[in-house]
Amino acid sequence: MTIGSPVQESQTYGLAGRGRELERLICGLGDSGPVVTFVHGAPGVGKSALLAAFAAHATVEGIDVVGIECRDVEPTPRAFLDAFGRALVSEPLDDLQRLSAALVSRGGPVVITLDTYERLRLLDRWVREELVGALPSSCRLVMAGRDAPLPEWSLSVPTPAFLAQLSLGRLDDADAIAFLCGAGLTDDAAERLGRLSRGHPLTLRLAAAAALAQPKLDIDEQAAPAVFEALTRLYIADLPAPTRRALDAASVVRRVTLPLLTAMLTGLEAERAFEDLTDLPFVEVARDGLVLHEALQEAIARRLRAADPERYRAHRTNAWRQLRREARAITHDELWRYTADMLYLIENPVVREAFFPASSQRVSVAPATPADRAEMRAIVSAHEAASEAELLQSWLELAGDACQVARADKGVCGFSIATRITAIPARIRQADPVVGAWREHLHANPVAAGEIVLVLRRWLDRDLGETPSPTQAALWLDVKRTYMELRPDLRRLYTVLRNPEPYLPVMLELGFVPLQPIDVGGTTLHPVYLDFGPGSVDGWLAGLAARELGVDDTSLLDPQARELLIDGRRVPLTRIELALAELLLTRAGTVVSRQEILRTVWHTDHEGSNIIEAAIGSLRRKLGGEAQRLETVRGVGYRLRAG
Repeated sequence: MTIGSPVQESQTYGLAGRGRELERLICGLGDSGPVVTFVHGAPGVGKSALLAAFAAHATVEGIDVVGIECRDVEPTPRAFLDAFGRALVSEPLDDLQRLSAALVSRGGPVVITLDTYERLRLLDRWVREELVGALPSSCRLVMAGRDAPLPEWSLSVPTPAFLAQLSLGRLDDADAIAFLCGAGLTDDAAERLGRLSRGHPLTLRLAAAAALAQPKLDIDEQAAPAVFEALTRLYIADLPAPTRRALDAASVVRRVTLPLLTAMLTGLEAERAFEDLTDLPFVEVARDGLVLHEALQEAIARRLRAADPERYRAHRTNAWRQLRREARAITHDELWRYTADMLYLIENPVVREAFFPASSQRVSVAPATPADRAEMRAIVSAHEAASEAELLQSWLELAGDACQVARADKGVCGFSIATRITAIPARIRQADPVVGAWREHLHANPVAAGEIVLVLRRWLDRDLGETPSPTQAALWLDVKRTYMELRPDLRRLYTVLRNPEPYLPVMLELGFVPLQPIDVGGTTLHPVYLDFGPGSVDGWLAGLAARELGVDDTSLLDPQARELLIDGRRVPLTRIELALAELLLTRAGTVVSRQEILRTVWHTDHEGSNIIEAAIGSLRRKLGGEAQRLETVRGVGYRLRAG
């Protein structure tokens, strides 16, 4: 195989009209080629197919290829290194030095491909600043995703030739018609559907499938998105009814497994339906289930939600229940799969956009450097009253490691201050009344030993201050990255607002609780906190999904009011009873050991005289008619049966 035959190669790999793009990628394998290449374009435009064809060519040429599907990787450095190590040397890697050594040991060039890179948006800074710098000179990194690289990529590379971009657009008319003719359509049908499809590769594939099933297919002249929707409906309508129902169910989950499909397809033969799905041309058999092409999946889910909202909700609810059952037996290595599955069920845009982005993010966030301090001070001075500004200046001086800066085309456009509460310098603890309010609440409501408390002291936009903006969104997105890094030990987040109106409605929906307002030099500030619960971030996410779906996940408990909900009555709980009830409800259906109860509820490993029995007995009495659900498992612990 030679570089001089890109058109023939593109045909060999099933690529329509991508010979020029494939040639550019192949030429980049030479010594003078770019080290990093971004392939970007809209969903369904053929990014994954081009990446696969390029990887196949490199393999045939004797070049090692390490491919990572980013949708399967938790967006943290630890998880990425683990996945990379398993793909490269069949074992996890724990640092970049070992990764670099493993790549050098291959003894030749290595191509690294990252597909659906938008799913690693939370990790983009680490990839740009850490991973790329650790790659040996013989490596090439090719990433495919929806978005063009952030401006920070161009600013951080040593030379312009280091970085290349390859934007995939629609196919020209000749390539589109050639594709449809090659699929078996007549010249007239190919010309008409090629024009309607506007050269969008996935729409062309749908057009070919629909036209072959319905030779007299008639679609009115419409905009390309409408044509795609129409073809999706026609394609699905031509499938057998059981397969259509399975496809509908598969569209509401991140990936579908046989147990998930069984939970959603009540009364149907899920095993047969699962096999039928694997035969569809737009379904990929992935490492941990079946995955629909994202554009097709979004179209099917959108149609189902509009046409049959009750069935749409029922599928999501049954999937939620199945995931909760599976969560009781997952290992730490499987945690991200469960987290991502639960995240996909959540439709709250604040949460969903962070992990399954539909829009591009043009603001990058990185740790602040000493050179950024002057600009951060200027932002503080521009937006804060004197007393608050003085406190924040102390943070910038004494806790610089806690600062993150947001950058866009015009340089630093904002910053945030976030750290663990245990890492706050003593001088700030003594001087900052906001920290005092947080610590007072924490003292009255302690967390268990080993649980982490995160604080977000301030976040400011250069031009808009605390007002919501793209900068604010990027800074909060970076906080969510921290959530992932600190789970399953992250228990609580404290922050503070000067003007709660723009943020508080959304924050209350996410579970934040306001504390008593405080005065700082004549300015009223509003501390708030989010307690993730004993289940940490994953328990919190499951609760968000449950509230959206109206699922009776914690019907027995109102943790904010510290009350049980029994037969329409509210029964008050002590602090110990609340902690015990939260733990048992989070682990509903499984046995919680006495040792875990001691650590979580009493923050100790040493058991006093009958303290557990006394608390269990008190909780049983308050449960009333639900008391039979709280079971004693002799010699082990206690179990609260799911309702």
